Amino acid sequence: MINTSKNETWQKKCSEINCYLGSTRLSKAWNTLKGLRKDTQEKSNMSLITMEEWKNYYKMLLTEERTEFLMTEQHEYTNDQQVTEITTQEVSRAVKEMKNRKAAGPRGLQIELIKNAPAGVYEILARIFKKCLQGQEIPQEWKKAHITSI
Repeated sequence: MINTSKNETWQKKCSEINCYLGSTRLSKAWNTLKGLRKDTQEKSNMSLITMEEWKNYYKMLLTEERTEFLMTEQHEYTNDQQVTEITTQEVSRAVKEMKNRKAAGPRGLQIELIKNAPAGVYEILARIFKKCLQGQEIPQEWKKAHITSI
């Protein structure tokens, strides 16, 4: 029932916009587009999700205490066990294979910058990755992300 109402509203608005765009009433078309979100929300009795609701949803979804995380088998490495070596070449290859023009993390560091960095940067990254695999703490900055819902 909601979908039917929503579809009818969209059909009506699309017809209005199509009519306006074909004539000299272009400003009326833009006013219709601006009001579309508000009109659709009111007519279909739908409410938008608030930022606080999104925040709570992702907080619950991304927590490590979630049952899905707790039920999976966790492999803890001890200092006696051998951890696979991560080479500078592996880090370099992985970075080069990453896609350009993707959103940067919280610090704003673009992948293109890392791709064009000198070899010393890959050596440092390889050392950090090895330490993480050996049980040292993962940097807090790596645990932060920007999430966009679509």
